Amino acid sequence: MGFGILLIGYFFLINITYFTLTDILSATLMLLALSSLSRFNKPLKLAFITNGVFTIVALFEFVLEVLSMFSLKNTATMLSICMPVRYITLTVFNVFLLLGIRSLALEVGLEKLANKCTLSLSLPALTYLLSALLEVKPLFSAMPPALTQYVALLVLILTVVSVIVVLLRIHGAYMRICMPEDVDMELKPSRFAFINRFREKQAQRDAETQEEIARMRAERQRRRAEKQKRKKK
Repeated sequence: MGFGILLIGYFFLINITYFTLTDILSATLMLLALSSLSRFNKPLKLAFITNGVFTIVALFEFVLEVLSMFSLKNTATMLSICMPVRYITLTVFNVFLLLGIRSLALEVGLEKLANKCTLSLSLPALTYLLSALLEVKPLFSAMPPALTQYVALLVLILTVVSVIVVLLRIHGAYMRICMPEDVDMELKPSRFAFINRFREKQAQRDAETQEEIARMRAERQRRRAEKQKRKKK
C-alpha cells in the first residue's frame, strides 16, 4: 500500500497553478506512505524527513492562500519567502525519493528500474532549483521581461515533465516491488467471473515476477559470495 498512496500523493504535485491549495493534501498523503516505506533504507527515511519539512511548508502556504483569498491579510511578501523554500525542499525530497526507490529496486534485483531512477535524478533537481531561482526577483531584474517569461514557461513545462517522470518511477515500484505486508493480503471474490479470472491471471503473473526476482537476488548473492572467496584466497 505504501507505493500506492505515494503515487496518489505525488500526483497532486502536477498542479502547477493552485499548488498552494493542494500541496498540503499531497504532502500529507506522501508522509503517510513514507512512514511505512522509510524503514526499508536510509534514502527513503531521509525522504520521509524531508517530506515532513515540505508538509510544514505546505501548511504555511495553505494558510497564507486562504487569508489572501478572503482578503484577511496581504500575504504576498510572506509567500515570496515561502516559495523558494518550497522548491528547495522539493529538490532534496525528489533526490532522496529516487535514490530510495533505486536502492530498493537493486535490493530485489530490478536493475532496469534502478537505472531509470538514476537517469531521472537530475530532471527534478534541475527543475525545482530553477523554480527556486525564479522566485528570487532581484536575480532577474536586469533581464528583459520577455526573456523572463520564456524562462518561466520553460520551467513550467519542465515541472510537468518532471512530475510525470517521477510518477512513472513510483508506478514502476508500485507494480514490481511487493511490500511484506501485501504478501498475505486476501481479496474477496467478486460477483463477476471475468474479474475473478483477471485476478487469477494477475496473481499468476505476480507470482512469476516474484520468483524471477528471488532467482535474480539469489544469483547476486552467489556472485558476491564467490567474489569474497576469491578475495580471501
